[in-house]
Amino acid sequence: MTKLFQILLAFSLLFILTSIITANAGTVASYRISVSDKNIRVLAVEAEFKATNDGVIRMDENGAQQFPARWAEFVRDLRAYDQNGDPIAVKELGDARWKLAVRPGDLVRLKYEVHLDHESHKWAAGIDSVAFVRNWGIYATGRTYLITNDAADGPVDISFDMPKGWHVTTPWLAKKDKPNSYVAENHDDLTDSMIFAGTHKEFVVDRNGFELRFALGGDEILTEEARYRSLANGVMDYYVKLMGGPPKPPANARFSRSVVILNPGEQTDGEVIGNNICIIVGSKNDP
Repeated sequence: MTKLFQILLAFSLLFILTSIITANAGTVASYRISVSDKNIRVLAVEAEFKATNDGVIRMDENGAQQFPARWAEFVRDLRAYDQNGDPIAVKELGDARWKLAVRPGDLVRLKYEVHLDHESHKWAAGIDSVAFVRNWGIYATGRTYLITNDAADGPVDISFDMPKGWHVTTPWLAKKDKPNSYVAENHDDLTDSMIFAGTHKEFVVDRNGFELRFALGGDEILTEEARYRSLANGVMDYYVKLMGGPPKPPANARFSRSVVILNPGEQTDGEVIGNNICIIVGSKNDP
């Protein structure tokens, strides 16, 4: 399978899987993800939401089956506090689940770290479905670093605090008045996501409000930027010509961003999660 065919296949999947984001007022939770230039392999996460009836919080159920703790294998120093800053007791339930000593409706503030050591382990679907670190930034899927209160579904605020000179590529709707701040439609839009944060190059292909946001990382990829731009625009133009226009959402809805993240690697690989694509372009492939 050639690189060109793989990329075209990825685009086809993207169009099939493209979702819509509905307009919502208010948010049900917020997340702040911080990356320090002293150690970019650690994500510091702060979350805030109201407790649900059972007080259980969890990480995504998909993936990381090789670990007894699932995605919690990479979580460190999980703490919970109430609205007054007093500690909330946390009981570990296993399978990346915890139970908080709270009443329904109580405000909860979580603090924890996620160590991006995923490349030290084997992954059946490849590292492109998980998280990795490069000199130019970090890639992560939502399931690898988000602890959620999934019974409270609705729009979610997400913001990033990053090293100087970094920016973030996400599939979420950007807030115009706050840099590096976004809104996810709901729980699935939050966890079925991909981000790349770093010094990578970003470009956007837009057709009448339908948007693909590309993240290009590494010198090997950046030298081919013109080719990727041409290919992306060609595929979009072909789709518009074939279908008579870009994909159209139902009434009173708008499309979210979809991201396509490309980085170099030894072997070509790709992953689709939700409406987003990660492609590793291999240097050791058969011609």
